[in-house]
Order: sequence, then C-alpha cells, then structure tokens
Amino acid sequence: VTTASSACIDELEIYSEPLASCSELTLTSADEVAGENVAALDKGGEPFGSGSLSGYCSTSAAGEGSGFSATGIHCWKNINDGLLGNSHSWIPGGSGPHFVGVRFAEQKAIVGFRVSRKGEGSCCSDRISGSYTVQYTLAADANHETPDSAWIGLGTFTRSSYGFEYFKFCGEIQAAALRIVTTASSACIDELEIYSEPSPATTTIATQTVTTTPPPALDAPSCSELTLTS
Repeated sequence: VTTASSACIDELEIYSEPLASCSELTLTSADEVAGENVAALDKGGEPFGSGSLSGYCSTSAAGEGSGFSATGIHCWKNINDGLLGNSHSWIPGGSGPHFVGVRFAEQKAIVGFRVSRKGEGSCCSDRISGSYTVQYTLAADANHETPDSAWIGLGTFTRSSYGFEYFKFCGEIQAAALRIVTTASSACIDELEIYSEPSPATTTIATQTVTTTPPPALDAPSCSELTLTS
C-alpha cells in the first residue's frame, strides 16, 4: 500500500528460506532411522522409474504408479511393493540415466532410507556395483518426467553388502519425492524404504479432571519493523 499515486515498482520478489541441502550420507543401523516407512504402498507411496530390464519385465518403458501396466521380476514398480528378494526387485533397462523413486502421498519430513539386494532368500550375491546418488524434490506430482533441475542432491553412496543397508541424511529433509540414480546398468535393488522421524514414545498415566479458568487469549504475533539489508 503506497501513499504516492506517482510511485513505480518494476518487480516484487518475496523470499523463503533456501531449501535444505547436504552432500553427506552416513551408513548407519536400523535403530538410527527406524521411523515410519513413508514410501510404502499402504502409506500412499507411488513408484516411478526410468525403465526396467528387457525380458524380465513385460515392458522396459519408463513410467509411474503402482497401477502401471507391467509385470515381471525386475520392474521398477517392484521398488516399494513390500516384497523382498530377487523375484520382486528392480534392474534398470535402456540407455540411462537409470533411476527409481517414490512419490509420497504428501510432503514428508524424511531422515533416512534402506536398500537391499538380497533382503530375503538366497539369490543373489551380485549386482551391487556402481555408485548411487540420492535426490529429493518438492515438485508437485513428481515422477520419471520431472526435470533434473528440480532434484536436489543428498549425497552419493556405494554398496558393500547384499543384505539391508541403512543410510541417514545430514538432517531432516522436507520432500515430496525421492529417487536414486545409479551409474550401473547392472544394479539391482529389491526394495526401497524411506523413513520419517520416529514418533515419540507415549506413556499412559493416571489422570484427574480439574476445572480451571483459561487464561485470556493472546494477540497473534506481529511486528512493525522492516530492516534494509543486502
């Protein structure tokens, strides 16, 4: 609101805090990241991927959604189906870049994730080579077509075990989706779990009803000072 009818403003920009970003992932234990798996299908997680291994999925095409028309043991849509082992895993297809991810039902605060090659069963002790870059986005309806410029890196890891490997972020991250980009066309991940902060433990105690007079309502916080800055 201006008092000057002769005023002119050529552009108004309004700033939020910069998006959280870090480039460090820490190999950790289940206890360190054990919260709710927000990537799970029953929590509204929707898978997406760049493609699947030809001959082991009914289509090698990129796509999104648990209802995507594809069946097979190495389809990208297996990534959050809740099933472990080689017969329910993802192996990339096509020329790359190779990635797989999950879009959450709503924006979530996430702290870490779990991957595995042989989470269950005896097959197979292979396909853990290459490097893996973890990225998140706040883009609405993120999927396999979301541009690279919309993804923010959280770090890169390599794999040394065929069982479960847990990683935590440098801090809590607000995200709408997360994806893993791999340099190895031979990579295999049988399940991706992504964790929110564990809920605080609750304790039930005996209660007693007490009638009190509520304090007077407080005015909403406000300020009337602007500071010229750089």
